[in-house]
Amino acid sequence: MKSLLTILILSSFLLTTININATTNDSSKTSQKENLTKVMANKLQEKILLSDGQTSQVEALLNSYLLLKVKSDKDADNTLTKIESLLDKRQKAKFSIVKDDWWGYFIKHLNN
Repeated sequence: MKSLLTILILSSFLLTTININATTNDSSKTSQKENLTKVMANKLQEKILLSDGQTSQVEALLNSYLLLKVKSDKDADNTLTKIESLLDKRQKAKFSIVKDDWWGYFIKHLNN
């Protein structure tokens, strides 16, 4: 009886520890992804001279993209189209030049 109780206590302890570690890893990944959206919005701000408001909107659009459970090419195109709609004529011209590299960098680091 004593050994059964010991086994139950140890099992409970191990399950709790595993659950805490899994939760910590999930929140760490979420934090890294949120940081990535901030970095990417700031990179775009530097490249095409976004205003602070535009930068915040780009960050929000990238965060919305991250929330999608399954990300398709159509979702990527929609996100890029929404970002482009925030831009003025000069910014759009610059964005068309840097868009592929910028988005590629984002996707590469998103999957790591």
